[in-house]
Amino acid sequence: MIKSHASYRYAQGVLKGEIKAPKYVILQCSEFVQIANGRNQRYIIDEDKLNQIMRLLALMVMPKGLKAYQTVADALSGFQWLFVVAVLCTVYRDHREKRRYQTAILEICRKNGKTFLVAVIFILLLLTEPKFSKFYSVA
Repeated sequence: MIKSHASYRYAQGVLKGEIKAPKYVILQCSEFVQIANGRNQRYIIDEDKLNQIMRLLALMVMPKGLKAYQTVADALSGFQWLFVVAVLCTVYRDHREKRRYQTAILEICRKNGKTFLVAVIFILLLLTEPKFSKFYSVA
């Protein structure tokens, strides 16, 4: 399933040069594709978690803007999907309950959907993480 997902297609597009990206994004995409292809010894993509996130985002609807009345799953762009899947669905191969990333940093310029993406991630974390978990967002 991951190979047909928007996050994987975005990462492949970056690696093929079809999507222009800075050096560290290219490195992250390369690592993501390696993990998604099952070639990493420590990490895998948890497809059950990905399915859960896909179902949750299919329930959420964009209230306004260019993509008004579309589901959030349809409205997310490739880099946003990559961020969501890499942060929330990349887990240890031998300990699938533990995510690889406990801290995620998103550095992109103004007016590119950062606030929306952080809000989506917070909603997903509030719905999927254990009770009394702590979440922080710093701008």
